[in-house]
Amino acid sequence: DPSDAGTVGKVLDANGLQGYTIAGRLDRLSEGLMIFSNDGNLINLLTHPRYRVKKRYEVIVPRVLPYRHGNEPLKRMKKGINNRGERLRIHSGRVLEQGDNSTRFELVLVEGKKHEIRRLFEHFRFPISKLIRTAIGPVELGHLVPKELKRVTGGERRALREIEDRFAPDNPSAERSPDRRPE
Repeated sequence: DPSDAGTVGKVLDANGLQGYTIAGRLDRLSEGLMIFSNDGNLINLLTHPRYRVKKRYEVIVPRVLPYRHGNEPLKRMKKGINNRGERLRIHSGRVLEQGDNSTRFELVLVEGKKHEIRRLFEHFRFPISKLIRTAIGPVELGHLVPKELKRVTGGERRALREIEDRFAPDNPSAERSPDRRPE
């Protein structure tokens, strides 16, 4: 939205970062980690579902759910739910905390479809008050606040290179995704 000073493009421009691509979009109601890079191969590895890079989220539902009522939907989400002609599913999930007025979940996805987490929770009539992406692969959100930028650490960079190396076409022991045949 050109009228919003908080758009990703404007934050990047304000920091002199042009020509970067985003690994992982977030809708306006969500917040959390986004990775920017000028390395197209890395962005593809982090975002293409064939590589199954884990993305971790925290979801806050503004009501207390009895423990078993929180875990039952997670089991069903892991098996998968059909919604608008798509199969939505989490890789894993757990209840993190029951507050006085809310329940906090942790979910891991390996393939993100548009509004997937929101659609999964809508299926169970669980409203979401907060949705935060806390990790993409080995990179953690940590204590970053909205619109704050930081460079990946040396350890995160090494872990990202390991992901790249695992799938490198010139690596004879490279992993092949299920939909990719060796040449």
